Amino acid sequence: MRKIFALIAAVTVVAAANVASAVPTAYYNPANGAIFLSNDTGLELAVANLKSPSGKFNGENLAIPGTTNDFGDKPNFLVYFGLDTTTSEPSSWWKVGNAVQGGGPIGDIAFSFFTSFVSGQVEQNGLVVQVPEPTTIAMGGLGLIGIVAAARRRKA
Repeated sequence: MRKIFALIAAVTVVAAANVASAVPTAYYNPANGAIFLSNDTGLELAVANLKSPSGKFNGENLAIPGTTNDFGDKPNFLVYFGLDTTTSEPSSWWKVGNAVQGGGPIGDIAFSFFTSFVSGQVEQNGLVVQVPEPTTIAMGGLGLIGIVAAARRRKA
């Protein structure tokens, strides 16, 4: 059983190391269609683009305070200029809002960014992560409790 716990600990450390790599991320909640942008790189994002090839973005005002927005290509593109990491609350998080209709697939949203307006700057892809449902988190917690209970039972 100790080998199993050592394996779980090793996998957790590797997963944490991968998460620690700083890359701007869009968090999507399929339950209500909300999108949050996160940037833990420490760099200002000159341009941040949310894309939906099938045009899933809602028609509501999805402006992020402190940015300049260009929604001329909505419902396919949402474009934000000047996401400054020093002005957001909490730091480096921005709430886009209920940008898409709830229940849509995560594959319908793409996130990309530019770190400057320098000529020749290459557009970089950010991550799009689906926020897990509370029941998924609860099931994972119950599974972990079951593993701990089984380990204690074997000791006794």
